Amino acid sequence: DVHVPGQRSDGDVVTAVDRESEELIRARILQARPDDSFLGEEGDDVVGTSGVRWVVDPIDGTVNYLYDIPPYAVSIAVEYDGETVAGVVVDAPRGEVFTATKGGGAFLDGQPIQVSGCTELSKALGRIDLSLIAVEDALRGFRVHERR
Repeated sequence: DVHVPGQRSDGDVVTAVDRESEELIRARILQARPDDSFLGEEGDDVVGTSGVRWVVDPIDGTVNYLYDIPPYAVSIAVEYDGETVAGVVVDAPRGEVFTATKGGGAFLDGQPIQVSGCTELSKALGRIDLSLIAVEDALRGFRVHERR
């Protein structure tokens, strides 16, 4: 059953799909590039000799994945001599692929994207993704102030 969660720590779940996805990604990368290093969220690190390291989160947003609530994605970055030089995020539920290279810009499905020109915080839109435990902890210390 792919939805049987394990737990690394409070609020940090891991599924069989996390592990299987990472194993598949690791096998494909190291088959093509056996001298590279590999750092995955679920398995053991592989230390290579090429100066290239692949950093993988097989399901970025596991809790969302468990409840089938987008967004969740596969996230892969590439480092060369300790510096991040490229990345890809595959948002499977939406069918979108984000890519970026250092100095080469960012793309959504091959089309250039950029950050907004908004410079005022009061007009900006932000998002925070908190684990369920973090939300409970935050709410315990949160007080609602009512108007008099």
